[in-house]
Amino acid sequence: MRPGTGVAHAGPMTMTTPSRPAPRRVVRWLGGDSPAWLGEVTDQLRRALPDARLAVLPGQQHIAIDTAPELFATTVNEFLAAASVPGG
Repeated sequence: MRPGTGVAHAGPMTMTTPSRPAPRRVVRWLGGDSPAWLGEVTDQLRRALPDARLAVLPGQQHIAIDTAPELFATTVNEFLAAASVPGG
């Protein structure tokens, strides 16, 4: 556990290995009605991953995959379709 958070933490994570190259496309998800602290985390990710895309799911909070699975799936499919186009 990370002290004071109740969140399990196994230590630093490696994003790349010799057998797994870095991902070419990254999308960040944010529910439009998510708590402010999640917006702050998303902003930190924006600075760390400047080429990543942001998908805001209107009217949703952090668990949109459970509360609006159709919206979530549509957003994922749109991202994947755009990522498959050169320069997308």
